[in-house]
Amino acid sequence: MSKYLAYLFITFSLTGIPLLNAQNLRSELNRYSLLNDKQMIYSSARWAHSDQSLGVQGNFSSGLKRIIGEIRNSSSEPTSIGQEVRILETLTRNLNSEKFVSLDGVIRVKLPALKTRDFDFSSSLFTKVHAGTSFSVDGQSFALDPTAQVYLLKKIKIGASVDILDQRGLTENRELERSLRLSLYQMQKSDFLESLAISEIASRGNLIEIDDVTQDEVTYNLDIIFDQIRKAFKWRVGVSEIHLSEKTSKERRTEYARYPLFFGEFTYTNFNPTRYITYKPFVGAHYRSHYSLVDSFYLGVHSLFHRRDVPVRVTGLIDNQSLYFMPSLNMRYFRFGYSLKLPYRNPKDKLWVSAVHGVELAIPF
Repeated sequence: MSKYLAYLFITFSLTGIPLLNAQNLRSELNRYSLLNDKQMIYSSARWAHSDQSLGVQGNFSSGLKRIIGEIRNSSSEPTSIGQEVRILETLTRNLNSEKFVSLDGVIRVKLPALKTRDFDFSSSLFTKVHAGTSFSVDGQSFALDPTAQVYLLKKIKIGASVDILDQRGLTENRELERSLRLSLYQMQKSDFLESLAISEIASRGNLIEIDDVTQDEVTYNLDIIFDQIRKAFKWRVGVSEIHLSEKTSKERRTEYARYPLFFGEFTYTNFNPTRYITYKPFVGAHYRSHYSLVDSFYLGVHSLFHRRDVPVRVTGLIDNQSLYFMPSLNMRYFRFGYSLKLPYRNPKDKLWVSAVHGVELAIPF
């Protein structure tokens, strides 16, 4: 019976009847940019901004696998109407909700270092790969004909980094250390932004396809990061993805555009209420033109155990949307981290936000 009702809904929605309660849909690109920047900043903070020679990371919304699987399996229906009915059932179960996924990988090769009396110079070559998507099922305009707002991004960065460590402040009476990192790289970037109706999803056979991100925009970019440690205080400021020049034509520019990411973080490193654990509270913010600065503030605390046989670090963090619990195992030649994001403000932009699970594996320098 439900399939017959769904068939009537599809027929009704495709007859050209004007949309009811039409509203402007949210920008899926802007939402993805905010979520992905948060994930990148928080992961870096968890590892105290240290480097890794090899690393992989994945973050997935709860229920994501089920939605993608159900839409893919709808192609087994013998008729197009049957396929659209199954897709409608899936979208209806997930009406007014969002899903997010990101995958990252990095390979970094360290080059010989150079030391002088006051400065240390170190450099490395790196390749970073990122792929991710954010999609939401919107039924606010017309609940009988939900649409999927889909944004998909792929980025590949290949370049070199130079670190300059200033040790002139490390004296008996003065504890001051400054460092500057400059990263120059070529970035290949492609994306896909679309609002997909049920019939379009049926013809594609899936919400997400690799073929959607094959036209690369190639640019040359610069990252600048400055760190300072003074006794028990540490702060960091930086700008990432500063656009220098482009290699491809204007016709291949992405929807993501070329907005840089600004970020800053302050950490108090010496809070020891017990002899077994050190707490490091921190506060920070980041900004890109895709979202508001208000959405980017965060604060948290790192908990470090002093026993060498317990190389565990636990980070708790809160921003204006979610709580984060991030335990990690930090050994000399291996790192493992898990993260759990629990939204406490729901819905967001009238869409329900699911919990997000993350896993990270790395081999540090």
